This record gives sequence, structure tokens and C-alpha cells, in this order.
Amino acid sequence: MKSFIYLIGFVCLTWQSAIAQDCGKIIISNASKTDPGIVVSLNGVRLNNDYTQSVTFRYVDENAYRVKILQAGSSTPLSFTISSEARYVSAYLLVKDNVGRYSLLLQSKSLMLSDNEPEPAVATPAAVVPTATRAIATPTKTPEPVYQAPVAIGEAAFQRKYDEVKAKSFDDEKMERIKEAFEYDYLNTSQVMDLMKLFSFDDKRMAAAKFCYKKTVDKENFYKTYDLFSFPSSKSQMKEWVNKNKGK
Repeated sequence: MKSFIYLIGFVCLTWQSAIAQDCGKIIISNASKTDPGIVVSLNGVRLNNDYTQSVTFRYVDENAYRVKILQAGSSTPLSFTISSEARYVSAYLLVKDNVGRYSLLLQSKSLMLSDNEPEPAVATPAAVVPTATRAIATPTKTPEPVYQAPVAIGEAAFQRKYDEVKAKSFDDEKMERIKEAFEYDYLNTSQVMDLMKLFSFDDKRMAAAKFCYKKTVDKENFYKTYDLFSFPSSKSQMKEWVNKNKGK
């Protein structure tokens, strides 16, 4: 009987480990323990209704998620869009600026070696350090959240979505699938160029480039896309559009 129980446990652990290999983990925390507790949902799914300082979502298998955060004492949820990647732990901090606006910033992104990584520590109030004769209050400064620039979609996920676009027969269908497939993803210039090459005519390539521009993480390299246009007039038109949209 004991052998059977051990066998069942081993099978469950093996199955769970196999699933975890294709999934990521998302941790969402308050920037400070003095902030109101939060209830978090990803794509409409939440783990519980208790207000806590940090929430961990395991076995996430999508590249992008719609996040809603409800703070204790508030009836209006905060809405954000964040990204995730298989086999990575993505830790986000809920931060409030000087004018009361909230942001959800990526604090860290690390390779998930197992499902037992410690959750990131959040800021704590001033600690009291005892001595032999008296307690001395030692103030601590709340650390500034570390902002990490957006990360382009992984090559495996990009290739899968690229193949979906390529499978479409008509240019309008390809453009529509690009907008659907990459709505919540960031891209690098090389990936943008791959998508542009799926079209034979300059007007469609330009439409794809314009859609991808705001999602491009290395805009300093975006000039390379100009070489894909067949006519100098198209190249000039693309340059002009980019110059008008820098910083957006």
C-alpha cells in the first residue's frame, strides 16, 4: 500500500514538473508594506479574495496578461497589461508616483530553476535594532523600484505566431492576424523585418511597420526596415512617419 502511495506521489510530481517547464511565474507585490493590501486577477482569474501584500501566479502559459488590481478600501480596480515568458519568473511592483498615479513596473525577470524561488522582498518600515542597553530605531529608506525596459517576445513564441501569419493566403488576412497575434507583445527590429517580408508590396509593408513601431524595443535600429521598401518614395514616406512619431 505504501509503495502504491509513493508511486502516485512520484507521478504527480513528475506531471507537475513537466507542466512547469512550459510555464512561467508572475509575482505582483506592493512597493511598500505600508501600502493597502491588494487582490489581483490575471485575465479575469484570481486566486482568492483576501487582501495581501504580494500575489504569486504559477503555471502561467500566455505571453501577455490583462491585470486588474483592487486595493483595500477602494472600489475602483487598477488596470494594466504585463508580459510573461515560459520558464521565467517575472516580478512586478505596484508603484505610486508623486501625483498619485499608479504604475506596474517590472522589477526583475529571472530564469526559473524550480518552483520554489523565494518571492521578492518588498520595502519594510523602519526596523528597531536592540542593543545591550537600549533599543535604537534605525530608519530604512524605501528602495526605488528598478525599471526594466520592455523585453521582445522570445524567438520560439515569435516563430509560432509568425507561422500563423504566414499561413494566411491574402495580405489583408495577414495584417489582421499580425494585429491579433502581437497585440500584447514587444518586438525587436529583426522580428519586425521578418513580418514585413511576408508582404510583396510597399503599402502593406509600411502598414506592418507602422503597427510594429510602437512595440519595437530597439527603435535605434528601426532605420534598417527602410531597406525593405522597393521604391525611394516609400522609404522617404516611412522615414517621415517615424520622425513624426518618435517618442510615442
